[in-house]
Amino acid sequence: MTDTDKRFAALEERIAHQDHIIEDLSDMSVKQWKEISELSEKLGYLKSKLDGIEDGTEGSPGKEPPPPHY
Repeated sequence: MTDTDKRFAALEERIAHQDHIIEDLSDMSVKQWKEISELSEKLGYLKSKLDGIEDGTEGSPGKEPPPPHY
């Protein structure tokens, strides 16, 4: 095997390793974006619930039924 062949083999090995790393990073990125999207939806829901509680439209004592012992 000549020096050039060795260099080509080393480059091919390096490129194969980099391709694998890029694929792993891409998969990780997709997973993180899905998680960010889910967390954003949950945050929006919690904000709306908190706004309702602060406005008095949710959880006001007058809307709750009396305790069972009455």
